[in-house]
This record gives sequence, structure tokens and C-alpha cells, in this order.
Amino acid sequence: MATIDRVLQCLNQEQIRATYGAVADVIGTSPQNVRLYLGQRRPWASWVVAARNGEPTGYAPHEKHPQLYRRYWIITTGADLREVLRAVGEVSVPEVLPPRDPAPDSVVEVRQPAELDESTEADSDVGRDPQAEAPISGAGDRQRLTWLILGAIALLVYYFMSR
Repeated sequence: MATIDRVLQCLNQEQIRATYGAVADVIGTSPQNVRLYLGQRRPWASWVVAARNGEPTGYAPHEKHPQLYRRYWIITTGADLREVLRAVGEVSVPEVLPPRDPAPDSVVEVRQPAELDESTEADSDVGRDPQAEAPISGAGDRQRLTWLILGAIALLVYYFMSR
């Protein structure tokens, strides 16, 4: 599990927000307890936000990071936050898979993230799982699409109102 300091370091470095639930999942606590881990309200900790509005709970404007709204994307799941942590190389976070009942005749393979070298790329695609290389999906993609659509609508409204 990652520490709150590592998560905050990553969020500040990437200048991206993450929900209390996503951070809680990665550090191993409940979303309500994340505020205790964050300590006093300060810009460094303002990257952890509420899922309902994308705002750090209870922060005054001067307590928020100046670049807080630089990106519209908010990390909403622990899995997405683990991917960002891995991508920036801050920590090695083990993958936590939800419990499930596999079909009796299926084989479940657990893969550890590893960097690919030239020889691995040259291997054939036989036996390769196409889902393993898919980009991060889920709430983040829906949120990006929503913002894209809202932006397009705003441009159209501006265009027709200015005529």
C-alpha cells in the first residue's frame, strides 16, 4: 500500500485531482478517514477532492493549490490512481483485484506490471490478452467525454450568440 505522502507527492507532481474514495482505496482506509491522514488544510493536500463536486472539502480559496483546476480529469477509482502512481514511478503498488467467482473451466492469470524491453515487443501476439493493454477506462473516460461534450455545446452557444 502507498502512503498518503507518496500519493500527495504524485498528485502534486502530475497536478491532478483524486477523490477521497480513490485515495482511501490506495492507502487502505475509509474515505472518511482520509481527511485525518491529510492533516491541516493546505494547497499540497487540496488535490484530494469530493467525488460529488471535484472540490476539496472545507477548503477556503487561499488553501487550494493555484493549479487545482488545471486539468478537468479527476481520478475516481483506486485502480486508476494505482496506474498513475505506477506511471510516474512514485511507488510500486500491488494490484488489488476484487473477489470474483471464475467460471469452473476458466483459468485466471495474474500478471505483475513489468516494463517491456525490445525482445518482449518482438514476441508474437499469441496468448496475449488484448484487455491487458487497453487504456484506463471507467468513470474517468465518462467524465472526459462529458466535459468534451459540454465544451462543444459551449462553443456552439457562443458561436450562435455572437452572430
